[in-house]
Amino acid sequence: MLTAVLMDLAPFLTIFLIFVFVFSMIIIIMESDIDPEDYAGIPKFIRIMIQTFRNSIGDIAIIQYGKWGDDENC
Repeated sequence: MLTAVLMDLAPFLTIFLIFVFVFSMIIIIMESDIDPEDYAGIPKFIRIMIQTFRNSIGDIAIIQYGKWGDDENC
């Protein structure tokens, strides 16, 4: 049973990481960014991938996205 789980885990993780990468690219295309205070010293793309992963596993912490809209309150 353990070998069956491990065999099924590889394709799942591959597809999951592809989706995390794609959604990270969407955030970059939308010219958004994660507040750099949360991840100090980490490059922008890695910061966005970490936050996308956190969102995908159900982390409901509210984050401050930059450049979502023209309004200062966005």
